[in-house]
Formats: sequence, structure tokens, C-alpha cells
Amino acid sequence: MEASGGRLRMARDEDEVTAASWVVGAMGEFGSGVRGVMPAIFEAYARILHPALSPGERPVRWAEIGRDVGREVRAQTRFGELVEGTFSALWDEWPRVGEFPADQLPALTGLLSRFTGTPDRCWFCLWDGWDWIPEEALASAPRVRLPHRDYLLYEGPVDAAAEFGQRGEDYFFPQSPNLFWPDDRAWCAATEIDLDSTYVGGTVELVEALLDDRRFEVLPAVPDDPLA
Repeated sequence: MEASGGRLRMARDEDEVTAASWVVGAMGEFGSGVRGVMPAIFEAYARILHPALSPGERPVRWAEIGRDVGREVRAQTRFGELVEGTFSALWDEWPRVGEFPADQLPALTGLLSRFTGTPDRCWFCLWDGWDWIPEEALASAPRVRLPHRDYLLYEGPVDAAAEFGQRGEDYFFPQSPNLFWPDDRAWCAATEIDLDSTYVGGTVELVEALLDDRRFEVLPAVPDDPLA
């Protein structure tokens, strides 16, 4: 089993891990809201909602469920609050937690690649607590250490974000990176292990592009927003 595909290279020593030092230095305290999962240094921020799933495994947007149950989805809405005490036949499975939807990840990396000068060199943090990561990788690799979370660090092109996961001879179970950014630090994307949303920080133009892209369900965010 491997933790990543062939275009990703794991950082092998402490010197290489310094590529993440700017993230470590700019990260807020654990539990401090959006600034606790990504640096609060960008012009604008967005929250991408992971879809729920219908009984037939169709992705279902939060807004669709909200209309069905008579509730509005706002910037800080939690899915549990949205559906609490209600019934909707539209959905059967809660949004994925700790991973960006695999079928949407190529679309996201494609959009993000337009807003960096270094799409061929990006850095990816993968939480070291995923139980499918090979023991030999865990034993030998240095860590990016953030409050209450340690990560393995990889380097590769932005679209290689879709290559993380558990692999075997005839199967692949994808797992999106938990934090990644381009080498020029033009943006940062964070999928915290306990959240059913992904946060992106970058330029105003990047966030506007996300908000306008109908492939995703996106809400504006700010660094002081509580995590939802």
C-alpha cells in the first residue's frame, strides 16, 4: 500500500520541512476559527461545503436541503444545525469529514492552478493519523507540527492532490491532502480532519472565481469565523 501516487515526493529531512515554516508561523491557535486551520494573511477567504449524499449516492447541496426543510444556509451554518429536528428524503448520508470530495478535487485544483505562478511545484500536508499510511513512511518521515496535528509533507504539481490515498493492486481509496499551497504561497487550501467544509484563502479574484463556479457550493468566509 502507498500513501501517494508517483508524482508526489515525500519530504525526507528537517531541512525540507522548512518549506512549511511560513504556515506554522502564521497559523492561529487551535480552535481560533478559520485562522486556526490556515494562515490569516490572505486578501479573501472562502468556505466550500462538502455535499451530502442522496439514497442513490447523488451529491446533494446544503442549500437544496435547506430549501426542503425551510432553513437558510449561511456563512457559519453547521450541517447538524441545518438538519436538526427535520426530515428530508433528499439526503441519506452526511457530508464527508476530513476529505474533499474526490470527484470535485480535479475541478478545484484546476481552478487553483490559474491563480499561482508555480502550479508545478506545490506542497501538501497529510495528517499522519490516517490508519492506512504505511508504517515505513511514518517511521522515517519528519513532521510539520501544528497545534494538535502533525503532518507528513509532500511536494508535487497541484493536480497531484488527487493522488493521495490507499492503493492496492486493484483498488484505490482516495484521500485529499489536509492542507496544501503552491510554492509561491499565492493561496492555501485546508480540509481539517474534523470538518465537512474546505477553506481556501487567496486573492479577491480567486475567491470571486470560487463563488462564481457552479461546480462547488461556496460561501464567503473571514479568518475570525468560527469553524463550521
